[in-house]
Amino acid sequence: MKLNGKIYDVTESRLWNEGVHMGRHFAGADLTHALKQAPHKDDVLNRFGTVNISFENDGGDNGIVKVFYFLAYANLINVFIIIFLVTLWKW
Repeated sequence: MKLNGKIYDVTESRLWNEGVHMGRHFAGADLTHALKQAPHKDDVLNRFGTVNISFENDGGDNGIVKVFYFLAYANLINVFIIIFLVTLWKW
């Protein structure tokens, strides 16, 4: 569950059975506004840990990305060559 920009791991809670809380709050949703109507405050979430997510490039395998860029530029060059050849032919 997400609250105020933090993601909490509530999988151990019996109240979050199968990713649904009280039949109307779903796991993964931002529940910041829903907490205002809840019978509890955000101090309940201190029992649970937060999930750290990094959106930075972890230096993994970028080979596929490099192949994609190569093929994209190769196709672009082919298009320009074809347009150039058709222009010379029609001229």
